[in-house]
Amino acid sequence: MPVVANINEAREAENLANDQVPSNLIHTATRVDDNLDEVLANASVIEHGVFHNNRISAAPMETRGCVARYEWTSGRLTFWSSTQMPGLFRTLIATMLQTLENTIEIRNPQVGGGFGQKAHLFPEELVACILSREICKPVSWIEDRQEHLLAATHAKDQTNDMTLAFNSDGKILAIRNFSTTDSGAYNNLPWSAAIESTVGTASITGAYKIPLAYAECTELATNKCPIGAYRGVGWTAGQIARETLLDRAARKLKLSPFEIRRRNVIGETDFPYINATKLLVREGTFFATVDMLERMVDYGAFRKRQATERKAGKYLGLGVSVFNELSGIGTRALHYIDLPTATHDTTTVRIDPTGTVTVTTSLTSQGQGHATTFAQVAADAFGISVDKVVIRADSTANAWGMGAWASRAAVIGAGSIGRAADILRTKIKQAAGQMLEVSPEDIMFENDQVYVAGVPTKNIPFADVASAIYFAESVHPPNFDPTLEATAAFDPAEIVLANGGHAAIVEVDIETGIVRVEKVFAVEDCGQMINPMVVEGQIRGGVGQAIGSCLL
Repeated sequence: MPVVANINEAREAENLANDQVPSNLIHTATRVDDNLDEVLANASVIEHGVFHNNRISAAPMETRGCVARYEWTSGRLTFWSSTQMPGLFRTLIATMLQTLENTIEIRNPQVGGGFGQKAHLFPEELVACILSREICKPVSWIEDRQEHLLAATHAKDQTNDMTLAFNSDGKILAIRNFSTTDSGAYNNLPWSAAIESTVGTASITGAYKIPLAYAECTELATNKCPIGAYRGVGWTAGQIARETLLDRAARKLKLSPFEIRRRNVIGETDFPYINATKLLVREGTFFATVDMLERMVDYGAFRKRQATERKAGKYLGLGVSVFNELSGIGTRALHYIDLPTATHDTTTVRIDPTGTVTVTTSLTSQGQGHATTFAQVAADAFGISVDKVVIRADSTANAWGMGAWASRAAVIGAGSIGRAADILRTKIKQAAGQMLEVSPEDIMFENDQVYVAGVPTKNIPFADVASAIYFAESVHPPNFDPTLEATAAFDPAEIVLANGGHAAIVEVDIETGIVRVEKVFAVEDCGQMINPMVVEGQIRGGVGQAIGSCLL
């Protein structure tokens, strides 16, 4: 069969990559279509470029793998998987196998890396389930590195044909972008093959005040591995294009890369700000981010060193990127990026008779440190030490939810844990108030103690209050429900946005083309950090993957 090897061949449609995709066109849409003719005709500076973001393989520490075990006596299927989304995974398997969902249990052992690539249901996993059911024996499948490269989903492979228009002061007047993705030959579940360019068009203006925009997305079929989710789904390719054009315009206007961004980022007096793609931005520290990056780079000193090194035949370059990213993905965010579905995530918090706390959640960990951060959230809610909290997220027997992907675990996990814990805090306060003969509103939690506000010496161990609720009816106020277990869901009421900025100093050998990354600077507006050490690890890991995706 003739091969459709790239976007250009897919557009020509002389051959089909998939007989079920006419003209190789999977999806096309226009996100925003402001008329830019007049602006482009009168702009002081026009910057245009065509940028191809290379195809990427996630290459997690552990490849995909699964074990299916079907018990014919009970009709139960137990499935061990490295998936990031066990709840949704179970629902999809039950649907595909046309079996009862409550007869399936998905178990998640410790997983070494996911990065979105393990947030899919793959054919191999379904085959393992079917085989185990047919032969009534356990069936395992673990891919090797070559199989991972050839058969797991790929990512990016997006081309952006972008134009930015500026006035003489360096302010952006308009952006026009045509984004096209080489989506491979087949669909992916549950996200679809339209996951890259479609998502990217929703955030094409980034952290900037751009009054007018035209953004069009297209996904085409080729004879390649399917495109799927991977870090910064959709938006990173457009981000690279826009930031590069900003730097080109800065050089033309004789502005520093930091100054041109200062003149264009959304400012504190602009909030709440609705951008050209109709995204509501309520807050952000964009000015502070640009200023901090400039100080970290020491831009004046860098320019002097750059000139000196150039005379010696060394080429130093500086790259800057300021961003505003959809994060903590819930229903509102999915609808905004044209994935019209609701999210559903629950957490159960239980206080045991000895005062220990067990948290069950569907938010599995692929190395992000959830067992630590979630325990901290629960411990803080009850004023107890972290070692009194256990997190259980290794089985769909614990809870149902959409899983850990798109930087949502901390937002959804903390939100659902907090809501469930609030229900139990109220009960602890009621019982403790009865025991200490004070109003429940006066009860405080700290250092494994429950005490009276303003009188810390009037206290009871948290464990004693829990034990009393279980075994001493006399401490129950009238109409008291002694159930020390609560389940709560959390779905952000608005779109959650994270913001920050990165800068990199690199040396390029112009004879060999070899690039040496000298320094990378990262500024992240984290808000209230649950665990600074985990945040530091996440930033370092992200920077490492960014370098790899560019240079490897």
